[in-house]
Amino acid sequence: MFASNFTVPIYIKSNDCEVLKLSKEVLCKNKHSFHVQLSELIALLMGYEVDKSNCNEGYIADRSLTGNNGYMKVIQKDSCMFETYMLYE
Repeated sequence: MFASNFTVPIYIKSNDCEVLKLSKEVLCKNKHSFHVQLSELIALLMGYEVDKSNCNEGYIADRSLTGNNGYMKVIQKDSCMFETYMLYE
């Protein structure tokens, strides 16, 4: 599956160099980011300690953000190609 099927741009703007540096570190330096990396960035900016997430795989929820309609596991194979698995509970 191609990344263009599910990518959403993330735009971070700040006058604080430390915020921009942390954003680049957490959001995987030009790789694709998933919701978990954005949540991790927000938690770190709020002063919480969180575990570092994996930039090569993540999950995308279906219509419901709770995942009740299923979700897709995405694993990055190269710069534009991804392997996907549909998962349901």
